[in-house]
Amino acid sequence: MAAEEPKEPAASDDDVVALAIQAIERPERARQVTELDPFERQRHKAGELELELREKYANWLLKGLGAQIFVADLAFFLYAAVGVHWKIDPTTMQIWLGATVVQVIGVVGIIVRYLFPQRNA
Repeated sequence: MAAEEPKEPAASDDDVVALAIQAIERPERARQVTELDPFERQRHKAGELELELREKYANWLLKGLGAQIFVADLAFFLYAAVGVHWKIDPTTMQIWLGATVVQVIGVVGIIVRYLFPQRNA
């Protein structure tokens, strides 16, 4: 069942969600950006800018994480090949791999938590 068109401008996040649902379910009745009042247009523009910023942050952080993991793996390879001639202590290997896994999970978790915050129902 489609949400009814609000009689007043969208003043809350729930109103914005109702408008989005209406636009998906009945696109012919969706309000165009030009039909929004100035406050709604400002919220729409702010939402677009926020999404763009989040996408840029996510891309740069993931690229940085990939580069950091590459450098860390290269350093470990050089340590193993040149430093100890492939006679690596098992404890060193466990710590190295554990730290890498924790770092990846931690950074990805922080990024995901920032990009997709919990919404209060």
